[in-house]
Amino acid sequence: MTGYFLVGITFLGAAYGLRTDGHIRITIFTDKIPERFRKRWLFLIDLISFFFIIVLFIKSAQLFQFSFSSKASSSTFLGVPLWVPHLIVPVGLGAFVMEELKNLVLTLKEIIQSMKQTNGNNGEIKIK
Repeated sequence: MTGYFLVGITFLGAAYGLRTDGHIRITIFTDKIPERFRKRWLFLIDLISFFFIIVLFIKSAQLFQFSFSSKASSSTFLGVPLWVPHLIVPVGLGAFVMEELKNLVLTLKEIIQSMKQTNGNNGEIKIK
């Protein structure tokens, strides 16, 4: 049972950690990037993370579907149906995907806003 709870805490807490900016970041590289490019770099990293989490979400949903359809159960004396703990992973990753998508949209808005400010206040974006 403790293993199931550990999985639940990990995957359900990941989205909360992302929302509160509680994840650990190693900023030795990003600190050296000029301020005007830093948001773009963070957007790229978030985009890569987003696609990685999407793949994990799909695979965990497939595992849940398999364990649900095969009616597999644990070999412990409780005989817990495996779809129950397997459901925790796609639910947590789904929340993480939604939170990461929100961050991507907000960061993209900030990038567009900063591009508008650097090109003047006329609202046009000039690409060189």
